[in-house]
Amino acid sequence: MIWKLLSVWLLSVSLQTSGRVPSVEAVAPFVSVFDVKQEKVVKVLPLTDRLQKQVLEMLQASPELFAGSSLPADKSRLVLHIPFASPVQVHNPLYPAQINEVYLFAEPRQKPKALILFHAKRSILVVLNCNLEKFMEDNDLNVRT
Repeated sequence: MIWKLLSVWLLSVSLQTSGRVPSVEAVAPFVSVFDVKQEKVVKVLPLTDRLQKQVLEMLQASPELFAGSSLPADKSRLVLHIPFASPVQVHNPLYPAQINEVYLFAEPRQKPKALILFHAKRSILVVLNCNLEKFMEDNDLNVRT
């Protein structure tokens, strides 16, 4: 109940201050980098058109289904969360529906893995054949730990 009241209050304040409610589409999604060792988000930046294009190219780069049953607990791992403003289609037989968001798992000396969350409320875990280190460097996603 308190959350509903708080939501109504925030909406009324928003209407009073701006005269209109901002649309969700007007706000660009953000990429966040989570450091497993530090147990926190260590970097956040907007998902630009260029960055989104590179992510889609990585998803098309000969993905393979992940054969394991779970990811090993690696404290040196970074996890990139990449939500899309609207569902995107990647043309590959492994991706049967539009994609809402991606979690990229970056581990030293390992091929990157991606948890793909589809618009159809399904998900898969794939191994990508791409140079994630170069992608992270090119997009200022590297984190010093």
